[in-house]
Amino acid sequence: QAIVVLCAGAEAGGSSSSTSSGGSGGLSGGGGRGVVAGGVEEKWCGWADANPSTRAKLVEEEFARTHKEYCRLFQHYGAIPRPERGKTPVAPCRACYDPVQDHLMTVVSATRRLTKERIILHYMHHKAPSIPALRDEGRLLLYCQDSNEHQSVSLASLHDTLRAPALYLFDCPHAGRLVQSLDSMLPAGEDIVAFGTCGELEVLPWAQLGLPSDLLTACLMSPVRAALGFYRARGASGVLREVAEAAARLVTGKPQDKSTPLGELTSVFTAVTDGVAWSCFPPREFQRLFREDGTLAELCRNFLLAARALAAFGLKASSRPALPLAQTCRHQLWEVWDSNLEVFLLRLRQQQSLPPAPSVPLLQQSLGVAPAAIAAAAAAGRGSPFFEEQMLAFSIWLRFLPCSGADGGLGGG
Repeated sequence: QAIVVLCAGAEAGGSSSSTSSGGSGGLSGGGGRGVVAGGVEEKWCGWADANPSTRAKLVEEEFARTHKEYCRLFQHYGAIPRPERGKTPVAPCRACYDPVQDHLMTVVSATRRLTKERIILHYMHHKAPSIPALRDEGRLLLYCQDSNEHQSVSLASLHDTLRAPALYLFDCPHAGRLVQSLDSMLPAGEDIVAFGTCGELEVLPWAQLGLPSDLLTACLMSPVRAALGFYRARGASGVLREVAEAAARLVTGKPQDKSTPLGELTSVFTAVTDGVAWSCFPPREFQRLFREDGTLAELCRNFLLAARALAAFGLKASSRPALPLAQTCRHQLWEVWDSNLEVFLLRLRQQQSLPPAPSVPLLQQSLGVAPAAIAAAAAAGRGSPFFEEQMLAFSIWLRFLPCSGADGGLGGG
């Protein structure tokens, strides 16, 4: 079960001003067409958007996209039970738009009565004001449309109702303070995981940069599309810098279907992030987060991507349990992901008869990949060689592994 809380009111400067039903930056579940936030038209409103436009989206559409992604996630890992005969199936995702405290508590209580399994509380308030209740006390802020003010909710009272097991996702300024507040009141062994988009004293810079507000949410819900949006914004890809929207539109299909472009890239992404986590996390932590619960494992993998993307904008993602995110963000396997994504998109462009590929000096300089090698891979017209290359590298490693290091070389997961 998932509970999505979206608060659209108030700018991050401290004044509380109501906003239109278009939201304050929007969710991003796998493509979008643009939103109007705070009365200003945005051509590109979400990090996972492949087809930006100036048409305003309703909040209902935003929630529908997030609901769809959570349903896909739960169905894929068998977390949605079949309804009893003659009974209406229970929705796996509940939406709360600018809820008051009593309503939020009612939803949380009702959701916990439905299941003893892990509940996901996904809280989004991208433009929450930096006031003491959030910044110093670590309390959730809920925007009240009637009074045009914020109410603060104690995490302790919320957790008393939600209880374990649970996953908290905080996509808001000072998210690290919320994670710290949650961690300080829980015993060490309680099955509670929390992810935050930034540190205790950090605010989100998206308005100043003219970028969408939903980077964490987009990475969690649609990691491959969010990665394409990240490279487009950062200019980190020779392909996407020239034909950003065209390249993003080519990545179609279903994440679980490896015969589609999206499914193929998702399988590579899963292998890379599993490898990053396996080599950086303690074995018990890796087993708990990446092997015991399929839904939690996918969100943890996606969070590693989010932490890397957020670090590029000077934000330090936070988590409970404390993860070695500084180490994962610098892991060499991300270079493998970058180069494979580049080659994959070049191949797709050639197959779809798009304009000729631009030069890729940036890729050559950063990853040491020659343009001739990229062109050859694109011309081959076959699937991604990622897994064949990794098996070859592993066989070479085994062949030349010193006998003295054999015992310690395979002890990660």
